[in-house]
Amino acid sequence: MAERAIANPSSLSHDDTLTSIDTLSILYSNMERWEDMQPLAHETFTRTLDKYGPEHAQTSDARKALATCYHYLKSWEEFKALQIDIVDMSKTKLGNDHRETIEAMDLLSEAYEMLGQYKKCEELNVAILEWRRENLGQEHEETILAMINLIGTYLEIDKLVETRELRCELLEIYKKTPRYCTCAC
Repeated sequence: MAERAIANPSSLSHDDTLTSIDTLSILYSNMERWEDMQPLAHETFTRTLDKYGPEHAQTSDARKALATCYHYLKSWEEFKALQIDIVDMSKTKLGNDHRETIEAMDLLSEAYEMLGQYKKCEELNVAILEWRRENLGQEHEETILAMINLIGTYLEIDKLVETRELRCELLEIYKKTPRYCTCAC
């Protein structure tokens, strides 16, 4: 039904059709069939945006689903554009310091990294690390991951002093917390 509906645009305005398209899109997502999911997710997002507006919960869910699809397809420009909207809306609705906002920023930093936009990636990675240190603690696995991400960004932009300092901090955490250490320290 969903594939027939896309072929017949006049049927797309019906709620059941939109639900069918979204359901098939989710099914393709669960099967990791990203190429098949993309046109359906795009159609769902476009139709919910037209019907409900940009800030409605259904539009937000459709935007996130389409962004996820672009992420797995490595369509970084499209992913970045949607992820910027997701971050902005999360900041507006939940605040700058909400965990969901930080997670959205983390995904956006990945897009910047993949597009070679390392300064923007660095800004986000610094903010993410600061938030995780403050809210999760220095030895939390998400904080450690944020440190590793920032080290990678620093290496890309030749911030060798900062890289060394952060690596030393990470080594100290590994020494204090053996569960993280996989080397023969």
